[in-house]
Amino acid sequence: MAQVNIVCVLKSGGDFKPEHVERLARQIEQHVDTDYVFWCMTDYPRFAFAEDVHVLPLCRDWPGWWSKLELFDHFERAFYLDLDTTIVGDITEIVKPKRGFYALHDLDTRNRAGRMASGIMRWEGDCGFITRQFALSPQAFMTKHRDPHSWGDQGFISEALDLAGKPPLTLQFDHPGKIVSYKLNVLQARGMEHAAIICHHGKPRPWEV
Repeated sequence: MAQVNIVCVLKSGGDFKPEHVERLARQIEQHVDTDYVFWCMTDYPRFAFAEDVHVLPLCRDWPGWWSKLELFDHFERAFYLDLDTTIVGDITEIVKPKRGFYALHDLDTRNRAGRMASGIMRWEGDCGFITRQFALSPQAFMTKHRDPHSWGDQGFISEALDLAGKPPLTLQFDHPGKIVSYKLNVLQARGMEHAAIICHHGKPRPWEV
């Protein structure tokens, strides 16, 4: 099998720092049993990270979570994780490439049940059209996707995939019980029997609990 690209994005100026990238790198090393490379796309300098983190520079200066859209410029096959993710079990089968684009159904079922969330994504195939489309008019798309029904980068990604005739598939359906919510599963002590990934999707951050 081809080497797996496992990727995160760190944009300076927010809650996340290089030590949170290294935290995720340690968890991946412990819970992935296949050949992989761990990448961080970032505007931090290379020396801010441990040697086992492969650094790619962010080039477009898109703010906050919009920086994720640079991923598709660089990777045709990757497994992506937000930095507020905790890995607690084997994720080898989850990270392995599989044709198509997979993402989360939104974990916050109180507000946007069933909509795509971009906290974890896996794709195999050229998705560079997502980046190219956004680059045509970043400010207009950022304004448009302030709508709660098509929120943020994930709203844009979902819309771009739908327009391309490649609607996102669902990681939770592909790996039942493996991906859970801190708020809806851990705090309520339910659905944790087979959990391998805990998504915090907001506050508190993993290192605050």
